Amino acid sequence: MLQLGVKDGTGKTYVRHFSDLNVVLKRFRDHFGPGNIVHFFGTNKAGFDRMFPDFTIDPDIGGEKALTELIKEARKLGLLTSHHYIPRIADTNWVKKNPQYMGAVIKKHGRPIIEEYNVEGNGGGVYYVMNPNNDLWYEKCLETVGYLSGIGFDYIEIDQVAYQRNFYDPQKPIAAGYQKMLNALKERGIKFWIEGVSDVFHVPKGCFYQILIRNKSHLWEDKENRRGYVYGSSYPDFFLRLWPDSEVSYQIFTENCLLYTSDATDETAERINAAVRDI
Repeated sequence: MLQLGVKDGTGKTYVRHFSDLNVVLKRFRDHFGPGNIVHFFGTNKAGFDRMFPDFTIDPDIGGEKALTELIKEARKLGLLTSHHYIPRIADTNWVKKNPQYMGAVIKKHGRPIIEEYNVEGNGGGVYYVMNPNNDLWYEKCLETVGYLSGIGFDYIEIDQVAYQRNFYDPQKPIAAGYQKMLNALKERGIKFWIEGVSDVFHVPKGCFYQILIRNKSHLWEDKENRRGYVYGSSYPDFFLRLWPDSEVSYQIFTENCLLYTSDATDETAERINAAVRDI
């Protein structure tokens, strides 16, 4: 799976039109062969990690029509496609423009929970954490997934549901809302993958979990671990003891993980029989 960002967190892009990415698709197919996945993110006007849940495809580089044509070209090359989606957070500015969703914001001691997301040097934004048990937000989530699926993507990434900062509410756990959402996608025949791993959500056949290689901890301002493994390495074999029949994706390298480390991660992917290898 090739992760392909289109616009950065400031809304800038090097392509003038989605069709400019045809050369990337062809090069990926020629090198790795058919049957592989191209995963898109940052296709909305605001750019990567901005203005969720507004995933409207950027009209300045061709909009939905041009992206649909790009997906058709991918299919002609024998490739599959995926698109990023995050149901956990909503941009505070978006909520202010759509105040009917304020009731879906999770509160702690009566105050809305706010997180800065990918702000440092790369655009990003300030977000409310949203409750999938709220009927209005739940319907918005399914509407957005339906929109992306309708454009033609073979998979939708469901981001941050397997997240260490998801809050427990004894009245109605947040996981209950996410599980209901995942069940609805299964019923609608929408294939998805989850960023991260979970011993709570068991994805249906044809879907998969992504095992990340973020071995370096990334701390929040209060020194809480945001992502990465505090002991310096991940243990993918342990997860597969929890769900031995699961299909998984394993990251071979990222933009922050140099190519010379890829041999070791590729060996791990081989050992755990990863269905998808993620670059």
